[in-house]
Amino acid sequence: MADFRLDTSDLDRLRYLLDRAGDRIDNKAADEVRDVTSRIAAEARSTAAGYPHGTGALAAAVDYEVSGLESRVFANVREAFYLEYGSPNTGAPRPWLTEPTERGMRDLEDKLGKAGAPW
Repeated sequence: MADFRLDTSDLDRLRYLLDRAGDRIDNKAADEVRDVTSRIAAEARSTAAGYPHGTGALAAAVDYEVSGLESRVFANVREAFYLEYGSPNTGAPRPWLTEPTERGMRDLEDKLGKAGAPW
């Protein structure tokens, strides 16, 4: 009877390298999400601070949270909603968060695309 052996060490090494590449992409993506979210919050603060007749409360209240690949920019003051969407008392919408978020998301998509992320 013939003795047959199959050496899979190259396949094992390839699997290891691909797993590590995925980890590096995930880490890069998390770093980019954190960076872009920070810039969105800074731009939102600047936009809110530039509105005439503002009290500065909105700009001071803008904050953000990042957890892995998820993040949010927010402000826990009533003025945030009314400026973003408008009201009969405050007038037409004066978005302080929408435009910075849209620019940040485009930037994030570009950076993740360059990093080779699958999304």
